[in-house]
Amino acid sequence: MLTSLNDPAPPRPTFSDLWHRVAGLRPRLATTVRVHRQRFRGETWYVCEDPASNRFFRANTPGYRFLALLDGHRTVEDAWRTVAAALGDEAPTQGEAIQVLNQLHEADLLHHDASTALEPVLVRNRRTARREFRSHLGALLFIRIPLFNPDRLLNTLTPLAAPFVSMWGLVLWLGLVIVGLWTVVGGGDRFFQASTGILATENLLALYLTIAIIKLAHELGHGLMLKVLGRRVGGAHVYRVGVLLLLFLPFPYVDASGAWAFSSKWKRALVGSAGMLVELAIASICAVVWANAGEGTLTASLAYNALLAASVSTLLFNANPLLRYDGYHILSDLLEVPNLAARATGHVGYLIKRYAFGVTGAITTAHTPLERSLFVGYAIASTVYRLVIYAVIGLFVLDQQFALGALLLVVAAAELVVTPLWKHASFLATSNELTMRRGRALVVASSATALLLLFLLAVPLPRHARLQGVVEPAAYQPVFAESDGELVSIAASGERLDAGSPIVTLEHDELAYRARVLGIERDRLSALRRQALRDGAQERAAVEERLVVVIDELAHVLGRLEAMVITASESGVWFGELRGGDLGRFVRAGDAVGVLVTSEGLVVRAPVSESVSGDLGASQRISVRADGGGAAGVGAAFVRFTPTAEGRGPDRTEGVVAEYRLEGAPGWLPGQRVYIRARVGTATLAQRAWESVLRVFEQRGEG
Repeated sequence: MLTSLNDPAPPRPTFSDLWHRVAGLRPRLATTVRVHRQRFRGETWYVCEDPASNRFFRANTPGYRFLALLDGHRTVEDAWRTVAAALGDEAPTQGEAIQVLNQLHEADLLHHDASTALEPVLVRNRRTARREFRSHLGALLFIRIPLFNPDRLLNTLTPLAAPFVSMWGLVLWLGLVIVGLWTVVGGGDRFFQASTGILATENLLALYLTIAIIKLAHELGHGLMLKVLGRRVGGAHVYRVGVLLLLFLPFPYVDASGAWAFSSKWKRALVGSAGMLVELAIASICAVVWANAGEGTLTASLAYNALLAASVSTLLFNANPLLRYDGYHILSDLLEVPNLAARATGHVGYLIKRYAFGVTGAITTAHTPLERSLFVGYAIASTVYRLVIYAVIGLFVLDQQFALGALLLVVAAAELVVTPLWKHASFLATSNELTMRRGRALVVASSATALLLLFLLAVPLPRHARLQGVVEPAAYQPVFAESDGELVSIAASGERLDAGSPIVTLEHDELAYRARVLGIERDRLSALRRQALRDGAQERAAVEERLVVVIDELAHVLGRLEAMVITASESGVWFGELRGGDLGRFVRAGDAVGVLVTSEGLVVRAPVSESVSGDLGASQRISVRADGGGAAGVGAAFVRFTPTAEGRGPDRTEGVVAEYRLEGAPGWLPGQRVYIRARVGTATLAQRAWESVLRVFEQRGEG
């Protein structure tokens, strides 16, 4: 836990009405507190660490000079006056001094003299414990339960991990990740197809155990990295390991907040990224195992579980700075903006209070133009991302496991919608800041809520249907080999041909030899027939009979040879099943060699699922994009619906296929998979959400 003296803020009154309550106290820092000096944005700051409670407090130089004077003998009044005399305008105001004392008090880093009543301290401790419990319980997706101190265990494992925290370790890690990424990209279709069964009932237990083991390795990565780096700067400690309840399922966690004591932000960032580095290494190893294991085997299933859990969770959650996980703390460290999320929320709150509610005394948490832009952008981006990611994951889980998905959506709605609304309503009703502006605040908040509801319920937005289809020729002539032969030449696939142009040329050596032999025999018999006519020989009839047989056989052979050159019967575009690399291949009579697409061009046929809403037949704005291609989509026009049926008997299913005519698709080939995006009218966001809910329940009812 890290608390800190407030960052520099707009000018505040030097004196405070509450000063008399603390002026005579003689507090001091706890004897267990250790102080570490750090640099933030070119300014010196001091981090106070209490190893016993694993709590931290950050103060700038003026704030620390005030704390350093609190030795248990000097009063707060004396310490403040001494600092004020020495630092002038840079000294903490009385209000800031009270805030420092309060934060130290809340963090249990401050001891009072014996004359201080203990009851307020005990009340404070109970209040702090209740607040921590509520904060953990309020984050329903992220509840932590501490268990024991793992420091001695990590000390034992540190020598084993130390060699990997080096340049050679980085090279090894990069090699693993590159190999794993190459493996996943190579099996792209198989990788995505396997995800459809990841939440199957029979796989849930194995998936949970796999994730739990990976998270154990993740947390050990944090702890061991902290230990290895801490050993190089005099030591670091991990005092807490426990159980993290994610959707009420237990997973391990390690408290590595001891990294706050490191003076280097890069070391703190390295501790924060250690868990993700471990997970990506595991994912890479599992990718290789999965790719080489037999499809459908237990090994492949377990490896895929680990691959998906270690990669997707890392990229969507841990590495993403828009969620308050590892990526968020790393970004805060590298930007040197502690409490980034809280300060971003505070600045947005300031803008609302100052300019919407008219609270002139509102104080911002941003102190530079860059911070103001950063905080607004971060607050908006993080809110939108959390809403979208939880909705997408919730709907995906809902489709795979209805009960679990419904629970996830309810919990997400409670955390992301209900709880913030309750807090805002309480603020509007009870905040002292709004004492003189409560009426205006209520009007503005009510108006904003009404506008939001109007947008959700009444503003129509374009609705699009997305289909997956296959390119097919609108009208075509299949071309078959009419004779056996060896492939000598073939027109390039996609080439436009005129009527009579050669498409395929075959050769058959035995047939050509037979034609030459028959030609020679025909010439010989013709000569004998002429001689017999001159001499009046009796064998003339036999020669003529033999000559007729040879001529007929020769005509048949020449016809077969002529059929070895296949020509286009009409103009069109040729799409061959054989390519230039097939030259020399033996083709048999009746084999399909390709299709000749006539001038009507190409169409796309796509099955229409029940989840598609809107009138596809009336869609006007249609675009088609090739699967896996980065090229811009081409236009298309709706043609017709065609009923289809698959299977036989009780397994027979009926459906509908939509046909679209492509409007200019150079280089596209029949059989190519494409994606269709068609505008099918308008609908409000509320209407779409309601339709999605109804569709889920309809599918559950049919199942």
